[in-house]
Amino acid sequence: MGFAGDVIGKSMDFMVNTSSSSFAIFTDIMKKSAGSTAVPILYYDEDQTKLAGVRVEKGTSKAVYISFGLNAIANEEVRGTLFKRIMSYLTGVSTAAAGISVNESMLDYEEVKVGMTKELSVTITSNGEIPLEISSLNITGDNASSFRIIGAPALPKTLAVGETLTLTVEFAPKALGTAVASLSIAANTEMNSEVTLAGEGVQGGGSSVESFTAGALAFLDVQVGPNPATEKATASFAVNGEVPQTVTLSIVDVRGTTVHSFGTKTLAPGKYTQDINTSAFANGNYRLVVRSAEAAVQVPFVIAR
Repeated sequence: MGFAGDVIGKSMDFMVNTSSSSFAIFTDIMKKSAGSTAVPILYYDEDQTKLAGVRVEKGTSKAVYISFGLNAIANEEVRGTLFKRIMSYLTGVSTAAAGISVNESMLDYEEVKVGMTKELSVTITSNGEIPLEISSLNITGDNASSFRIIGAPALPKTLAVGETLTLTVEFAPKALGTAVASLSIAANTEMNSEVTLAGEGVQGGGSSVESFTAGALAFLDVQVGPNPATEKATASFAVNGEVPQTVTLSIVDVRGTTVHSFGTKTLAPGKYTQDINTSAFANGNYRLVVRSAEAAVQVPFVIAR
C-alpha cells in the first residue's frame, strides 16, 4: 500500500507476487535507520512499519528504492501507474494523465416506430489524475442522422477528477430496418472513447411519440390536433398509473430550444387537454413534450399558415 499524500505512494493499493512467476519476487522488508532522510512511499501488509519502498533526495540527486520487482504486480494498469510516478519524481517531468470511463459501451434502443423517438443516456466519468477536457462529441456512421445528442454541453467541456457528465442521445428512425452509428468522445486522453448506438425502425402509426424511459409508460394517447395547425391547437394526453404524477408540458423547436412552457402540475391519473395558441409561434416544426419524473413523450406537430 502507499503512504497517503506521497507523490508516488498516494492512493496505491495492490498485491505483489501475483504474477505467473514461480518464485518470490519481493525481497526484504525495509526499515529506516535513525536519522535517515529517506521518505517512505510503500509498505506491506497494512503495516506502515514494514516498508516496501522509499525515496531519497540529496542536493539535486534523487533515488527510489523498492524491495520488489515491478513484474511482481500482475495488474498492468497499477504497474504502469507506479512506474510513471517514479519516473515523474526522478525526472521532474509530470506524467499525470487524464482518464475517462463511460458506463455503457452500447446504447440499444431496440424497436422504435418510424416517426417516433426514444432517448437513452450515457455517463462519462473523469477518473484520471488531472481534469478531463472533452473537445468534441460526434455521431458518425451511415445512420448518424437517425441519432442526435439532446442538450449537448458547450465545448470544450472540462470535468474535474471524479466529476461526471451525462449525455442523452435520441434515436429517431428515418426508415424501417436497423440503424447503427457511433458516439465518439474526443478528449485529452490517449484514445477517443466510442459508444455504439443501435436501434430498429419498425412500422408506426399516428403522430404520438413513445416514452423513452424504461418501465411502464407514464402517458398514453398523447396527441396534438389539428396537425398542421394554424391559429390554435389542442393537446390531449392521459396520465397512466395509480398515483398522481408531477407533469410538465412544453413546446420545443427543431433546435431543441424550449419556446414555451405550460408549467408544472401534479395530476391524478386520468385524461387531460391543453389549449395551444399556435398564432404566437412562427411557421415551422415543433414538438409537444409531456414529461414526468419517470417518463416523457414527444409529439411532433407543424404550424403552417
